[in-house]
Amino acid sequence: MLGAWLRAGFAADVEFNAAAGLPGDARHIALFHYAIDGLLLDRLTTPLMPDESLDDIVDALVDGLLPEV
Repeated sequence: MLGAWLRAGFAADVEFNAAAGLPGDARHIALFHYAIDGLLLDRLTTPLMPDESLDDIVDALVDGLLPEV
């Protein structure tokens, strides 16, 4: 049940990204999912860098995953 829910959300994210004309393909979206899932675990348990802004972390993830347009 969890797998179906995760795959449906992933497919919806890929479709949204393409429809919005945003950069990145399914692989990039999967990398975002992997990165964000790890970030959520970090924030729900004990942060590796508690003084680092969540916005700064997400900006760094985006910059690292998507090429300059």
